[in-house]
Amino acid sequence: MKVLILFGPPGSGKGTQANKILEKYPSCIYISTGDILRENIKQNTYLGKLAQNYISQGLLVPDEIINSMIENKIKNINDNIDFLILDGYPRSTNQLEFLLNLIPYKDIKVIYLKIDLKDVINRIVYRRVCPKCNKIYHLLYNKPQSNETCDNCNTKLIQREDDREEIVTNRYKVYLNQTLPILDKIKQLDIKFIEIPADKDINEIFNNINEFIKN
Repeated sequence: MKVLILFGPPGSGKGTQANKILEKYPSCIYISTGDILRENIKQNTYLGKLAQNYISQGLLVPDEIINSMIENKIKNINDNIDFLILDGYPRSTNQLEFLLNLIPYKDIKVIYLKIDLKDVINRIVYRRVCPKCNKIYHLLYNKPQSNETCDNCNTKLIQREDDREEIVTNRYKVYLNQTLPILDKIKQLDIKFIEIPADKDINEIFNNINEFIKN
């Protein structure tokens, strides 16, 4: 199985680029650890309760919880796909080592979307989500027609707890301290890797990603 890892801090555009990749390569499968965690939290599962305690403080969820979720997902995926897209995983060197026990490094490509804290805050803190239909808005770049109300279902928009500025800032610091060292490990292992500034035009970023995927 071929794996494409989208690597970068919160707000770097990993989800946006994943959607564009899926449009271009519809036989791919996309796994976001953020979506998996939010689903467990919404369903009030045991793992969701554990994860919420960490997320609410802007901390990373422990490796053993995330690794188990990822392993279960990968085991249930049919091999007849172009590649698997991982968004938000791995986030530590321990998670990377766990992944390499599941997938050979020669079958992995890594895309690093680089962005600074100021741009991350602008992207995330002004984000709003419809709790009913899950449509995402941005109060600066993608405003709803009516003040903080969903255009689709007229539901009052909400700000996710982990989108608050103090949480975002803490998540970014945790990312720098705990996640960024993965890059050194990736380079040591000679895994195929590209770094792309995440403040570029969305389509320009995707063109760079698409060329990397094809080569």
